[in-house]
This record gives sequence, C-alpha cells and structure tokens, in this order.
Amino acid sequence: MKKLSFLLLMFCIQISYAQYLFEDFSGGAIPSTWTIVKTNPTNNWKISAEQPDGHYEAVCSAIQNSGDIDEWLITKSFSLENSTKPYMEMFTNFSSVDAELELMSFEVLSSIDNGTTWQTVWTTNDFSYWYDYSTILVNSKLDNLKGKPNVKLALRFRGLDPSLQSTVWLSKLSVKEDTRIQPTSVDLSVNGGGAPEVIVGSSIKLNAVVNPSTANQKVVWTVEEGYENASIWEGEVFAYLPGKAVIRATSVDDPTIYKDIEITILKENDPCQQKFDGVVSYVSGINGSMNQLVANDIIIQPNTKFSFTGIKMLVNFDIKNAEHYPPFTINIHEDNAGKPGTIIKTLSNLEVKPPFGTGLYQDIQIDFPTLYDFPTDVLAKKYWLSVTTNDDGYPIRWVGYNIDDDSLPSMGSTNNGATWTPKINDNGKGVDNIFQILGACTPALATAEVYKKTIKVYPNPVKNTLYISSKEKIVEAQIYDMQGKSLKTSFNQSSISFANLPKGVYIVKMKDVNSNVTTEKVVKE
Repeated sequence: MKKLSFLLLMFCIQISYAQYLFEDFSGGAIPSTWTIVKTNPTNNWKISAEQPDGHYEAVCSAIQNSGDIDEWLITKSFSLENSTKPYMEMFTNFSSVDAELELMSFEVLSSIDNGTTWQTVWTTNDFSYWYDYSTILVNSKLDNLKGKPNVKLALRFRGLDPSLQSTVWLSKLSVKEDTRIQPTSVDLSVNGGGAPEVIVGSSIKLNAVVNPSTANQKVVWTVEEGYENASIWEGEVFAYLPGKAVIRATSVDDPTIYKDIEITILKENDPCQQKFDGVVSYVSGINGSMNQLVANDIIIQPNTKFSFTGIKMLVNFDIKNAEHYPPFTINIHEDNAGKPGTIIKTLSNLEVKPPFGTGLYQDIQIDFPTLYDFPTDVLAKKYWLSVTTNDDGYPIRWVGYNIDDDSLPSMGSTNNGATWTPKINDNGKGVDNIFQILGACTPALATAEVYKKTIKVYPNPVKNTLYISSKEKIVEAQIYDMQGKSLKTSFNQSSISFANLPKGVYIVKMKDVNSNVTTEKVVKE
C-alpha cells in the first residue's frame, strides 16, 4: 500500500510539472525539427540579429513594399496524451513603426492531424495592451488538446498593408501543465493612499494586488483613456497635460481580469486656469520695502501662446492708513533650477484696479497697460512672477496657504532678487500664494500635429539607441527630462543614444532641415 501511494505521488508530481514543449532558440537557429512555410522569399521566419530582451528570438517582418507576407513557423510534433490541464506560454515583442495593429496579424494555431487542418489558439485580437517594442507574456489554455497524441503549433504572421512595416519577435515558447492559481480580481490604489491625482510634470505611483494573494502578482499596465495626457511605466504614472487618464492593471495570467483607476491631472499654476482658492493660513511679506519681493511659479503649456494681461491677488493691506494702494512692479523670470532666474520682462508702476476692498483680506486686480506675450515652446516651460511695491510707506502682504510638502512653494527675496529662499510656515510646510493669472491662451504652432505625422521614433520603450524616421533630414535631436532640462543633443543623425540615461520618461525634440520642430515622449527601460 505504501509503495502504491509513493508511485501515485510520483506520478502526480510528474503531471504537475510536466513540460511538453519548450524552445528558447538558444542555439541561434530555428530547430531542424520545426518547419518554415514561406510565402515571401526574403521576409520570413528567421533568428533575429537584434535581441530586444538579451537573448535569441525568432522574428518575422513585413518590410515596406515587400509584397505578400503570410509566413508560418510550425513546431515539431509533441504529445499531450498524459496532460490534464495543458496551456501554452510565450513571450512576444511587437513593433509597427508607422501605425498600429491593423498593419499585421499574428496568431497561434494548433493541429492534431499533422497540419491538415488548423484551429485558432490565440490571436493579437485577444490582447488589448500591445505597445511597440514592449515584451508581452502570452498564455492560453489548451483544454481542447488534452489527451491528444500528435499535436503541432503554428506561429502565423501576416503583413496586411504592403506599403508599411511591422515586425514580431517570439521567444521562450512552451506548452506545459497548468499549475497556476487562477486570478479572480485585481485591486488598484495609489501608493501610500491619497487621492488619485497628480500635477503636470510630476508622477504618481500605483499599487496593484492580484487576488487571491497566492496568484501570480504580475500585471500589465496600460493607459486606456487619456494617453495624450499621461503614460504608465511599471506602475508609475507620468503626467504631461492636464485632464484625465484611465489606468488599467491586467493580470498576466488572464487578460479578462483587470482593474481601472481614473487619474486627475492638475495644472500647476497654469495661466489658462484660475487659481484663487485655498484656506488663508499664512501671510508672506511684501511689507512695503522696495527691495523685498515674493515670487510664484507658473507653467506655460506646450505649443501655447499666452497673452498676459494682468493679475488678481489676495492681500492684507492696512487700508485705514492709505487712500489708495501704492503702485506695483511685476517681473517675469525664467526658471533657474526651481527658483526665479533671469528677468525677461519688467512691468512697472502698475496701479490697482478700483474699487478697492475694505476688509482685512482684499482681492486686488492689476491690469497691464499693454499685454505681454510669453514665449511659446514645444515643451512645457516654467516661469516665475515676482511682485514688489513701489512705496516704502504702506505694509502690504500677499496672502498664502499651506501646501503639500512635495509642491513647489513661493520664493522670497529681501535683497532685490539677488538670492531667493522658499516661503515656509512655522510648521515647516511650504506656502503658496493665492492669485489668478489673467490673460488668454491660444494654440501656437498649429501645423505641428500635421508635421508630426511625418516623423516616427522607435523603439519606444528604448534600451540603447532611438532611431528617427523622417521624410526630411533631421539636423538636430535633443533629449529632455520631464523638468525640461536638456540632457543630450545629436546633430545630423538619424538616431540618438539613451544608453547612459536612467530608466524613466523623456521628451525628444527634433528639428529638420526646414526648421520644423516636433516632440515625442519616449520611455527608457
């Protein structure tokens, strides 16, 4: 009886961990026991010279104007006679340099009659989260094949538009017994709790938990809505434009098990949005001395012309000792490492618009005699507005409120802008002033989106070299971080290196021989 139990246990172990087919192409060639069925004489299945994930892969490409592409890679025959829960698993990496998935079709088929008839196992239509040059773990149950003695799988790749280009890589194809704990649901939340919101130019980390806890915890992150506003990389959401973004975490073991979360992307003192809120809890000084300044930062959005016409402020002013407000001076500064830098415009002797308030805290409005147009750029750009009074006689204070520790506080100077220090309250929190920027935003560089369609960058995500495909010669390419700092420049090249940059999200700015400029968001992995 003991011997029988031991043999039964050994049989169960063999079944649980059985692997019926495995191929990682480590030999650097398509196995001789596999079959390649060619339609195109040149572009068919082969071993890739490039190794996106650091190991050999089978690859098939539809090259521009290369003719019909319907290429088959058929495995050797294998048996599932002793299987109880067989399933297929593979890693695949897809690129479509010029468009999306409609350019190609990639599917896995099965046969139990030596290739006479084929049944679909899996297709690209079964997946909702393809990204160019992003490796995806694909798995599919093979319940209809269990107990079958003579099984083959076929990898079929078709190029659907001969004028364009697409490629698929394949690695680590296996058929084995399914011992996975099946996922039932996904929980999704902000790391550390808190509201699902983030300021333009910053990021927020999300946590995904697959239930039950014994199930595979790996998920695939995707942006389902608002992809123009944000991107996702390993659970970290990077915010580019104000608005909404819906982020999805999908179980790698079952694409039908997922959870969505809506992220609100806030503007940081955007000139085209009113900012006149907050609880009055602190007063930062413009105390009447002409060498004292208080500065607040604003963000001019990409490709936006902002016409600056005035400012509305909440101030504390001793109205009993004055008949009217003293004139103000407003300076517009470039950003210098998170502080006010070079002054690019000074607006002097600005009068407060009547009527004046009569309470302790008063809204004042200052209109400019002529509008000022901020410079436009293809990247979001930070500026600072510093304010001082032109009269030593009356104490005026610009009212502020406490902000989160991670936000950028107002800056103060007591030496006419020679040095700047953050405004911090008695509890050590940053303080932001209450104000509203007045003016109008209009789109700039209206042809940018049309031009952008003529330029493609790949691979994205990138590991080492980013390639640029353009109808016109690219004379300059620059890599910026998300704070707008230029990190690297390439001249007269069709590529630029990311090799020495850390993982993260970057902006690539490109200029062609006709001085057309466009930008792309690129992820370094």
